[in-house]
Amino acid sequence: RFDPVIMPKMDGSKEPCDLRLTPDEIREIEYLDSDMQEQCKKNIKFPENEKDWYEQLLNTNHLYPCAFGRTTCHIDAYGYLKICQVSKEPCYDLRRFRLKEAFDTLLNQLKDIKWATDSKCRRCKIFYLCRQCPARALLENNDAEKPVEYFCEIAQRIRR
Repeated sequence: RFDPVIMPKMDGSKEPCDLRLTPDEIREIEYLDSDMQEQCKKNIKFPENEKDWYEQLLNTNHLYPCAFGRTTCHIDAYGYLKICQVSKEPCYDLRRFRLKEAFDTLLNQLKDIKWATDSKCRRCKIFYLCRQCPARALLENNDAEKPVEYFCEIAQRIRR
């Protein structure tokens, strides 16, 4: 899988972001040749019926729409189970908890986390094209619901 996005450091430093490609450069790379274009289309799950998908999104109040618990999880080098490699919290020390117990607890915690604001991400019609997620927003903006404008720009370019 190809992802050209450079993220801040885990300590919140945005220094690496100075090396980011522009949204136009990312679009150009992702659609550089037909093989890359096909791979990018496979990685982006376009809703079959955009209106139905958007209505479903509006009717949910869950902040985390990610694949954790369905297809992925992350165990870091220190033995902590996390949502993904970008997230810091919540996490469980697998030296103290059994994997199933930690996984089930974390999954239930995520289900309980709801939107607290009327963030533009919550109502975005092209959210499925975006690289935005609560963990990335929290890392970059110190706010899980605040949009990362860089991701908004990338999604707009891909939509074209």
